[in-house]
Amino acid sequence: MNPAFSDLLLSQRTRQQSEDFTARPANALLISGSSGSGKSNLAHALASRLLETDSDRLAIHPHFHVISKPETKSEIPIESVRGLLKKMELRVASSSNSKINRVAIIENAHFLSTEAQNALLKLLEEPPLNSMIILTAYNDESLLPTVTSRTQNINITPPSLVQAVEYFDNYPRIEVERAYRLSRGSTSLLEALLSDKDEHSLKIGVNQAKAFIAADTYSRLIQLQTITKDRQDFLIFLDALARVLSALNEESLKNRRHVAAARILESRKSVELAFSQASVNTNIRLIALRLVQNTKI
Repeated sequence: MNPAFSDLLLSQRTRQQSEDFTARPANALLISGSSGSGKSNLAHALASRLLETDSDRLAIHPHFHVISKPETKSEIPIESVRGLLKKMELRVASSSNSKINRVAIIENAHFLSTEAQNALLKLLEEPPLNSMIILTAYNDESLLPTVTSRTQNINITPPSLVQAVEYFDNYPRIEVERAYRLSRGSTSLLEALLSDKDEHSLKIGVNQAKAFIAADTYSRLIQLQTITKDRQDFLIFLDALARVLSALNEESLKNRRHVAAARILESRKSVELAFSQASVNTNIRLIALRLVQNTKI
């Protein structure tokens, strides 16, 4: 079950943006943010609020729809978008001309093919009355400009450490601070790290990243052969690797190990470049090979 809006750990900026949006909702919203930042939780919380239904009953609301990338696919198929279009064409009885009475969420919309995004344009250009589409994605650059230009945008920024400590007051402060540094304030990952949710995809990525750093070159190549079978898994791994390297860099600078910090910084740049390339390039095996070659820790 997704938490209610009031129960979310959000930065002051993100909460205010969300409040402003629900006060004057548009027909399309893009929620952007890094992996583990809580995009899905926020999307569901806003949908629950707009449809005026409890968060634990949102999934069974007759006019709430969600599409996402199937585990067996590398993209969100155009058939999913076409199916959504048909559902959104159906009329919904309403007692108000201004109230939102139907919401559809497209999770990780950066996995929409170009063809699927073009099909979605029809819905964005001619939205049904009192209906809303919520997209979640890494950033607006991962979608076609023709799509993002027709949406309002909420970019999730991390909450402060003070907010995190207050929110997770049932955990020792030192544990929250450690998890906050590793997660870089990404709330879903922060919660997973503290609550030992081993099934969280980004926590799995963190464990993979730690194993990658500890391995030799050959073992790194073998490890990435498995991870690169799925682009989403590879992107999650890269995101996690960047977080682990950031924490290591901070620790090295704190202990005045400047040579080590410089090597880590160069490796971080390689990881960030790989993430940028993998977000738009399907040849992830080549990107992974370059990553291994350029990781000098």
